[in-house]
Amino acid sequence: MLSILFTVALIAGAGSASHLATISPNANGGASVKGTPQMPEITDAVGETDAWFDILSAWFGDPENESAVNLKLNISSIVVEQISGTTTYYEMHFTPGDFYSNISEKKDNWDLFVRACYQAGGWSYELRESTKNALGVPGSAKVADMTGEVNVSSGIISYNIPTDMLFNARYWQPGDGLSNLWAKTTNAILSITLDRAPDSGYGENYTFFGWTITIGSNKALASAKNGAAATYRITVLSTFSKNREVALAVDNPNPAKWAASVSPATVTVSGYGSSVSTLTVTPSGTVSGDSVTIRITAVHGTNATSLDVVCVSLGNIVAPPDGSDDDGDGIGDNTPDNGTGDGGADDDAGDTSGEDDAGSGDTDDGKKKIPGFGVITLSCAIFIVAAIGRRRG
Repeated sequence: MLSILFTVALIAGAGSASHLATISPNANGGASVKGTPQMPEITDAVGETDAWFDILSAWFGDPENESAVNLKLNISSIVVEQISGTTTYYEMHFTPGDFYSNISEKKDNWDLFVRACYQAGGWSYELRESTKNALGVPGSAKVADMTGEVNVSSGIISYNIPTDMLFNARYWQPGDGLSNLWAKTTNAILSITLDRAPDSGYGENYTFFGWTITIGSNKALASAKNGAAATYRITVLSTFSKNREVALAVDNPNPAKWAASVSPATVTVSGYGSSVSTLTVTPSGTVSGDSVTIRITAVHGTNATSLDVVCVSLGNIVAPPDGSDDDGDGIGDNTPDNGTGDGGADDDAGDTSGEDDAGSGDTDDGKKKIPGFGVITLSCAIFIVAAIGRRRG
């Protein structure tokens, strides 16, 4: 079992800062710059031997996943009819680091290599160790059979090394990789090297990429009023080839004034895919400018990594329990809207600052009232009563 490379990547939103932190299996925190057909670790000149033995290039880790490391050897032309009557070995040699411990006999020029051979109408693939020379002839011992593939049209031979054949002693460590890379084709019957790539020395070293689970947020900072919620989109990405379950946990350092939760708290991330959860942060009883740092931790197996985001309070404006907002000002309707008692509309029932409280027993119908209306009504009543009294007299 290999450990995970966890990467914390904060995907910054507009106007926010971003940061990146990595727990990496190799020294530079990323992949080898090589390991592709365009940038192979091993290259060689064309036409040094017959085309079906002539090595053009070789590269490692294409693709590299948690199940196997893939090596590829490019031959000028693979002509089965030309090699079917011989025993030809197509080999890629390398020296692994201390993570490989299945060593039968290690010496100064010891190495591992993969071998493909066409014989009796079919191809075979092996992982082998070099051994001491016998009578000046290099020897080797088979470690295990492997799988592989030969593409006759492209001339590419692929070898698949199960990762537990290499990493059988411990987990990935910084700097893990392969060194002393070279390749050759050999006539096995005559023990003659037909081509070597490069002609002398070695190709470029290969540093394992590893596999990542990345956690990121669409924003580094958000704000909210008391009782309202700030939300962050938390994305979990994976470069594993198979589904992986990741648990998300929230650390809220000040629960008395801030509530924080993430949903869903457990996600299944598909191979080479992503999954999204929502982090919700709600202030309560804070004053404008108060802030809190919320930590989200992603856990897979025994590996974990964390990401921090910040929430800032906009002040002590309490949102209504039902979240209503009839006047569209972004504030719930149980909040005063600055009525002044000057006759303007004020439909916020129960406040003491609007004109609802002017006069006795009136209702707020939102219409403009006429100053002195009560005095005029009383005067008219007195006039009518006096007139009736005069008629009766």
